[in-house]
Amino acid sequence: MALIRCPECGKEISDKAKKCPHCNYNFRLGATSFLKSKLFKRIIVVLSIVVVVGAGIIIYDKCITPYLEYNKALSYIKNDEYNMAIDILSDLNGYKNADDLIKECKADIVYQKKYEEALKHYNNEEYEESYRSFKIAGEYKDTQEYLEKVGETIYKKAEDYFDNQKYKEANAEWLIISEYKDSKDRATDSLDMLHLKEANNRIETKQYDEALDELNALSDGKKQSDDVKALKEQIWIEQLKDYYYDGHDSDVEKTISEWDYIPDNEEVKKIISDVENFKRMFGDKRGNYSIKNDYYCDLMFLVDYDEKEDKWVPEIFLNDGVYLGSNQMVEYSREKIVYQKLNRIYTFTFEGNNIIGELDIDGEVTKTEYIKKEDAILWRR
Repeated sequence: MALIRCPECGKEISDKAKKCPHCNYNFRLGATSFLKSKLFKRIIVVLSIVVVVGAGIIIYDKCITPYLEYNKALSYIKNDEYNMAIDILSDLNGYKNADDLIKECKADIVYQKKYEEALKHYNNEEYEESYRSFKIAGEYKDTQEYLEKVGETIYKKAEDYFDNQKYKEANAEWLIISEYKDSKDRATDSLDMLHLKEANNRIETKQYDEALDELNALSDGKKQSDDVKALKEQIWIEQLKDYYYDGHDSDVEKTISEWDYIPDNEEVKKIISDVENFKRMFGDKRGNYSIKNDYYCDLMFLVDYDEKEDKWVPEIFLNDGVYLGSNQMVEYSREKIVYQKLNRIYTFTFEGNNIIGELDIDGEVTKTEYIKKEDAILWRR
């Protein structure tokens, strides 16, 4: 006979017994009786405890722990400890808005760094660098208050530069704080003043094309101002005078043709008149002049083009066989031409269509008036 344990009370009994002599457990009833047994109830209790504990662990791990860690990360963020917060949030696997907070923390690390840099520059009175760093710091802490304070400091610095005609420096300062007050407009004003200053400097050194380039670089509004129009007119007149006195006829005519209007200027009117008269006298043909007492062909002009000097140069033939060329010429203008040959100085002054000739030999001066013959043929070779 073998012994078994009663499933109800757990004591040893014979395997032939129909009932347990200790607890009257009926083996014939089988599973139904087992379900009612104490052992089964104990098993149920144990399993229930296991289930509850397991569920608790799961709930704690999935809900409580992330919640606690999340709030811990928020505390780090509040204290500007962004790297610590990122380490915690990275382990939360997208809990709530953890991923968004990670991005914000990374941005805040940059803002924090720039904020600290800005303060350092500010304390060292390096206001331009300070302003740039504060701009990157965005809304971090009291950044906006510092931006206002530093912006005002730079604005006043730019005004001082402007008042002292340091327009380039003023422009640079206002461009840094272009979003502050009217700095953008002031930057444009200072750049315009810089171009005007450079234009005047170019005019003084007769660099007229460069001066016009400076004026053309002005803002649209400034270009239309009366003072700029007057300055352009001044440049045109000075350029015209240079061409005129250098004998560059084609440049004089070209300059006048490019003007929208003829300036109301006496010197300009005189230049235009003289150019027209000179063109009539030394146009495209050869010319003969007679002496006033009717001697024929005492003076002949042959106006030649000097490529090296880029201008027309007259050569003169006198009836006594004297030739005066460019190598003897010592002065040449619209009013007169002067030649020197050994101890003789020949001066020819233009008066309308006539020419007054002076011959100076060792201080003794002889004057002769030459009149253009009616049938004279003028030419240039």
